[in-house]
Amino acid sequence: MRASANPYTNLSPFFILHGYHMPLPIKSDVSIPDTFYSRDAQKYAEWLKNAIKALHETVRMSEFAILI
Repeated sequence: MRASANPYTNLSPFFILHGYHMPLPIKSDVSIPDTFYSRDAQKYAEWLKNAIKALHETVRMSEFAILI
């Protein structure tokens, strides 16, 4: 929550307090899809599928990094 940016200001609570982005314990080369703004159900389903795929890939990468 502290690292999540507010959709209106694009600033996270951590950034507002410290002046820099919160360092996260994982490094990821996976790009996270942008926020979805359309009301089209088919487009939303496709966006959600891609967002979940990116999340799963990030988790797999962090699990692999822990095992090494």
